[in-house]
Amino acid sequence: MGDSHSGHLQAMLYELHGRLGVGVHLVETPGWSFPLPAGTQFKPRSDVYNSIYPRFQPGDIVLISRIFISRSLPYTVDELRPWLYNTSLLAEDLAGKGVSLVITGPPPIFPYKDIRECNLDERESCRLERAAFAPLVEQVLEQLNGLKTKHQNIEVFDIFASACPAGDSYCYPDNGTSFLYRDKDHFNSLGSRLLAEPFVDLLRSAGFLERGK
Repeated sequence: MGDSHSGHLQAMLYELHGRLGVGVHLVETPGWSFPLPAGTQFKPRSDVYNSIYPRFQPGDIVLISRIFISRSLPYTVDELRPWLYNTSLLAEDLAGKGVSLVITGPPPIFPYKDIRECNLDERESCRLERAAFAPLVEQVLEQLNGLKTKHQNIEVFDIFASACPAGDSYCYPDNGTSFLYRDKDHFNSLGSRLLAEPFVDLLRSAGFLERGK
């Protein structure tokens, strides 16, 4: 559940379903993070969540995703304390039903305005220096992992580490032959599918997914 940065994980979820038979239900509300800020109402999404909530079963997993970092220069980490508080309440509520909560960290945010500016033969023009952006991701992950220490049913999926490995000097919006993003910070279907394997590894290591699956 979440805004467009949950929606861009659709192909990852479909890959999870195709490989393992795990049922998925994606609720994307562009421009609206989940949980909503205190005092904020968006009835269409509330209605959807309220219809899903009674159907939760022990072993189910709720995945929430947002970007956490401003999308324009100078990049800064959003004020997360109110959201973290609401997410903590969500985790407590889900724990009472035996439901796990996975939160994704932020993806890379590339410096170009439009991916159509990029050229697979001139990759340097659209790359992102990893060392310059990684500290922002680390700020977010520090706060998310702080929440994880308080709730046994929370796990954090570090998308940045999967999309831009620590041993690389630069992040690229492509794999050398195909683009992996549809704009500067949303994956396309190919890029999203490539996250399926590390996502499954995370679920298994956390005990959220049976090893036999």
